[in-house]
Amino acid sequence: MGFINASQTLDGFHWDDVAFVNALIRYEGGEVELKNTRFINCTFQMSDSPRTAKVASYIALDQPYLRIGPND
Repeated sequence: MGFINASQTLDGFHWDDVAFVNALIRYEGGEVELKNTRFINCTFQMSDSPRTAKVASYIALDQPYLRIGPND
């Protein structure tokens, strides 16, 4: 599954095998689960927090899995 030229907030979602292409991606520090999720030519709007750093690392390092829960 994929989203092209879209706008999406990651908070509160569980994404599995999804590709975002030319999308505006927002992350505001909430719970999120990313599994094999790819970001191709995307623009990001993220708050400055430790959770955001984890999401940014997942994206930049092309990691296979990230889960940020209520206690993370």
